[in-house]
Amino acid sequence: MSIYKRPLFITFEGVDGSGKTTQSKKLYQSLIDIGEKVIYTREPGGTPEAEKIREDLLSGKYESGGPTVEALMFNVARLYHMQDLIAPSLQNGCTVICDRFADSTIAYQTASAIISNDMSVDAELREHYFTAIIGQFISLTNAIVTRKPDVTVYLDMPVDAIAERLKDRNKDRFEKEDVTFRTWVKKAYDNNLRLLGRTITFDATLPIEELQSMPATASMMKLSKQAET
Repeated sequence: MSIYKRPLFITFEGVDGSGKTTQSKKLYQSLIDIGEKVIYTREPGGTPEAEKIREDLLSGKYESGGPTVEALMFNVARLYHMQDLIAPSLQNGCTVICDRFADSTIAYQTASAIISNDMSVDAELREHYFTAIIGQFISLTNAIVTRKPDVTVYLDMPVDAIAERLKDRNKDRFEKEDVTFRTWVKKAYDNNLRLLGRTITFDATLPIEELQSMPATASMMKLSKQAET
């Protein structure tokens, strides 16, 4: 028998190198170990159609169209993912754990939009533009993605600590971005996720042996409360 009254949708978010994939897989294994019905997936991707779009996005195929076009393509992949895997799994009583979801699109495409515009404008104007652009991507994503996660685990990490973790990785185009880009990604995450009651935030700089059980334990506690509502 499940410890939850309903299947739940759990997402993991964070700047590249924050450890979200490691921690999401740990939660998945924790739920498997206690006999839960659970699947593990990722974004962009998760289904054949969405994985093809992932390849195109990471290769830069849509980059010339700008951040809004890329955001639309991320959401097209997400629609395939939702209709072919996530929604059916939830309807069949299976909890879903997803490495990245819509909050990633909001954060990364906001950063892309900031970087692609003139960074020589003064700080106040740049801040106003940031507020406007993140609002645009939140509205765009919310219009397309009607099923929101029940819980989002956010692995928070200073951008100056990311480079060391990524140095030996075979990087995709987003992982190759510089500290300025990552700074805007983190700012977008912080501004978006802090407003959402579904977010659990962890310090991703903690030693792995200290951090490794925390998201799994805290998520299961929060999810138990969510399932009671």
